[in-house]
Amino acid sequence: MTEATKNSTMDNSSNVKRNFKARLFEMLYRQKPELIKVSIYEFDEAKYTKLVREEGRLEGFSEGEDSMAKLAEFLLSENRLEDFKEALADKEKRTRLFQEAGIKR
Repeated sequence: MTEATKNSTMDNSSNVKRNFKARLFEMLYRQKPELIKVSIYEFDEAKYTKLVREEGRLEGFSEGEDSMAKLAEFLLSENRLEDFKEALADKEKRTRLFQEAGIKR
């Protein structure tokens, strides 16, 4: 490929990109009132908030599972089956055992 062909190809590519951007800008500019209406009136804040809360809940649930698995591993490695059983039923005991095991929650 000659140098002139390379330059021509790059120029054509740049022109295509510029034309695309110009057409996109023109289309968006013509649709501006509609886009503003959609962005203002069709955003469902309650649905968004519910989604964000659900994601947070699932993340917290996963972290809780990981913490309990670490606690179980810690207690069972030390043959503390009774403490493990109590941790399942008693939140205060579970909290003390998390601290003892150095498990951050």
